[in-house]
Amino acid sequence: MFQRLIPLLLLLPSIVLSAPDFSMMGFATVDGGTTGGAGGAVVTPTTLAELKRYAEDKTTPYVIRITKEFNTGVAVKIDGTGAINSSGSTSTTYGDIIRLGSNKTLVGIGSTGFFNRIGIIIQSQSNIIIRNIRFTMKDVPISRTDGG
Repeated sequence: MFQRLIPLLLLLPSIVLSAPDFSMMGFATVDGGTTGGAGGAVVTPTTLAELKRYAEDKTTPYVIRITKEFNTGVAVKIDGTGAINSSGSTSTTYGDIIRLGSNKTLVGIGSTGFFNRIGIIIQSQSNIIIRNIRFTMKDVPISRTDGG
């Protein structure tokens, strides 16, 4: 039995250490392909406000490097239903939304690119690339007044 496992064990390092395939495929290759923010400034925002300024610009091309976790930083407590409650048992931060403009590349650098309770809306936009960024909307507070 152990002899059957040896070939698998020898393959494991090459599987784990292989680089991901970032080649373009599908709709990203149609009509000249998707270029995202190519040709624009390469920026590395350090605050959520700075990130939103670059990402929400309607047409200016940007390659936006995400090197850290982004969240609103506004602390709040929620109860078991997700409602904002000062005596709630879960500490979290408010959520936010980025309304992404056209001609943008959002790329996570290494393993630290993370949008924590930050959503992205892409509506009536084009030429966008998003790669290597973790997202979560876990524990986003719900306001009972705005349905939110």
